[in-house]
Amino acid sequence: MKLLYLYVKNYRCFEEQEFNFDSSLRFHLNHNKEKYSLECQKDDSFPNNFFSTEKDKETICSISAIIGNNGTGKTSIIRLLDDLMERTNQMFEHVIIYEIESPGKQGKRIICRYNLFKKVTSELLWRHSSKNKNSLEPLL
Repeated sequence: MKLLYLYVKNYRCFEEQEFNFDSSLRFHLNHNKEKYSLECQKDDSFPNNFFSTEKDKETICSISAIIGNNGTGKTSIIRLLDDLMERTNQMFEHVIIYEIESPGKQGKRIICRYNLFKKVTSELLWRHSSKNKNSLEPLL
């Protein structure tokens, strides 16, 4: 599993906070009183295999770090991710987007799991194109 994006409405020191964890995709959650919409833009500013150690192989696909001064929320974001993985996420509104490798020839899939307006669900948003593994096909 590769974490791509996280939005949390209110959790500890975070209020309506977004986190993008991937260098190639940028997500943004637009919202008003009763409606949310999710935007995704592909960022092509990084060259292919930028983090790789071998010329023809993608050995490292992305690097993320959580840095900041004391008291800025580094530990809180780790606790938030732990709560989401433990499925104790019924307590707070959030959106989490992650990529998984599907078995067989289905390739990579991007999943969105959310709890907004007290509705908890999980949706398959995109999959990597069978024609071009660097492009995404929307499934909605």
